[in-house]
Amino acid sequence: WQGTDPAVVGTFSALPTEVRAFCTELRDACTALSLDWRAVVQGLGVGHFRLEGGTSDTLVAALQRLRAAAERDGGTLVVLRGSEDVKARFDVWGSPGDALPLFQRVKQQLDPGGTLSPGRFVGGL
Repeated sequence: WQGTDPAVVGTFSALPTEVRAFCTELRDACTALSLDWRAVVQGLGVGHFRLEGGTSDTLVAALQRLRAAAERDGGTLVVLRGSEDVKARFDVWGSPGDALPLFQRVKQQLDPGGTLSPGRFVGGL
């Protein structure tokens, strides 16, 4: 997972029955965008991936395609590591769904001054 080129490292979840479809989408997206990729997948529906060898534009395009595929089948995709440019153009957490009000209340309770990593958590918290 350690590399010198700009890369994106992320994690995904999928129903165990949908892992194969997600990995096929990962392969197809990276092939179409000329990206190198690696993935480690557990049979329980959780995996990690690394995308490299492209520009910020191609990395963001791949992430958009992969998140759409994951969410379409009830899964998630989170970016763990990437360049500032990629993270500025792609929501690393994804949609919080209906849990955002809960996250907001917890953040307000624990950090009423908004000093702990402002804007870096899900939903821009």
